[in-house]
Amino acid sequence: MLHAALFAAALNGSVVAMSRCNDINILQMQDKLRKFEGSTPAPADRDARFAALQSVVQSAGDEAVILQSVCSDRDFAPLEASIQAIKAWSLVLQSDLAKAEYGDQCPAAQLPVVRGFVAEAWLNIAEAEFANPKPPSVVTDVEAKVRSRASADSLTLPSVADASSYWLTGIQKQGRDAAKACKQ
Repeated sequence: MLHAALFAAALNGSVVAMSRCNDINILQMQDKLRKFEGSTPAPADRDARFAALQSVVQSAGDEAVILQSVCSDRDFAPLEASIQAIKAWSLVLQSDLAKAEYGDQCPAAQLPVVRGFVAEAWLNIAEAEFANPKPPSVVTDVEAKVRSRASADSLTLPSVADASSYWLTGIQKQGRDAAKACKQ
């Protein structure tokens, strides 16, 4: 009798885990980002929007951990690519906020700071394409957004294969240094 109960419990657990391997939360995060993209916050609301975008990045990271634990590698790959695209999209939107904020308060730091966000978004796109050679359409859509911001901000992007944390660190250091110079 005990064996039957343990078998049923194990079976129910695997059914729950298998049904959790889906993109429901990913799609909700994408919807949230679409709403953010469709509205520009007032200057007084930029900090709240930035925090909300950071929350999306955190939620995407949490979702990746959960899905990796319940999905097969094959099922996780397209979900991971979508999650990386969500992170990149959020960073692109954060770059827009930084551009407005630094444009108002410290124009000399505007481009270096913005480039740091765009560079990190590019690294997320590279990771998305690495995770899944045939990524979901959201990756392609967000890649276009990142390329557009990079072009507008005079940031030369390396190929996806050459994007690295080392490259990102250099770009972000320039942004941090420029931001520090504004505060002095």
